[in-house]
Amino acid sequence: MAKELPYFQFEPAQWKFGRIQKRSAKAKVVFIDLICKYWHEWCDMTLEDAKLEFGDKEISELVKHKIIKVEDGKIKIDFLLQQFEDIQKTRKQNAERGRLGGLKKAEKSKRPLSDRQEEAQSNVADKIRLDEIRRDDIKMDDPLKVYFNDLPNSTHVESLAMMYREKKENIIQTIPEFQKTCAVSYPSFEAFVTHFKRWYPIYKTKNVKPKSKELS
Repeated sequence: MAKELPYFQFEPAQWKFGRIQKRSAKAKVVFIDLICKYWHEWCDMTLEDAKLEFGDKEISELVKHKIIKVEDGKIKIDFLLQQFEDIQKTRKQNAERGRLGGLKKAEKSKRPLSDRQEEAQSNVADKIRLDEIRRDDIKMDDPLKVYFNDLPNSTHVESLAMMYREKKENIIQTIPEFQKTCAVSYPSFEAFVTHFKRWYPIYKTKNVKPKSKELS
């Protein structure tokens, strides 16, 4: 229980104004220890075990004044038992829903695709192939075009946006300016990105519009 649910509901009002307040100070301390142990043991504890662990006198006092109950030689603490039963009920319901959901998915996966679904999948596959062909054409024509094509959607632009607290769209808008000053070729995309990252703060500094001064 400790791993599956490490806490239980405890109402301060019931503690502060309940019958437990009329009991001895030691019985109150034992009660707190008892409910923690009881919850940890899945609400399953014998009266004998409770007396051995927490003391015959204090447990007997709690039973006598109906703070806790005893049935068939076992401790019963109503507010914890109710929570435990609710948890078990919810777990069973969730497990059943998961089982039924899994069966539905398995059944659905076995069904033949409709014409519309097959057509949609075919269109997606065609689009992917077309994009790959276009990309291959660009690579054969000029690797630099590939770098500029990939840069706006790369994580490097996002990292720059976070670093300079700038909108991603604003950084993307500067790429055409970088294109005017970049090298003719780069040994790799990483080298290309490194140049862009060094160029951007310089460009940003030069193109910051000064704030207009208020007339006195």
